[in-house]
Amino acid sequence: MKDRLFKELTLCETQQILAQWLVQTGLLENQTIEATLIKLNEEVKETEIETLKDPIDKESLGKEIADILWVAINLATVYGIDINEMMLKVMDKNWNRYNPAKAQALQAEGMTVFESLKQLKSEY
Repeated sequence: MKDRLFKELTLCETQQILAQWLVQTGLLENQTIEATLIKLNEEVKETEIETLKDPIDKESLGKEIADILWVAINLATVYGIDINEMMLKVMDKNWNRYNPAKAQALQAEGMTVFESLKQLKSEY
């Protein structure tokens, strides 16, 4: 593998680097939201195609998922959204909504995984 420009990055660092990239390439001022959403949709479709392969090529699938993140983080950056803060809020929301301990307790009572998650969502 050739040398990487970056090693490990947090969401904050990734967003900062992509913000600089958007400015340096001129995309920050010239990118339309419609074009970005089309690109995001393309990446989701490419990811879907990778999941339908048998066997799944994890490297290719991982790259497609990363492409989705790239476009989504760029979209957040264009709108001035702190993606790290939003991810923390979503994680809190989903953890509280689908608390693993509660889900396991419902499953121990005989519910399927999907039934327990549906039950927890209705209680949220």
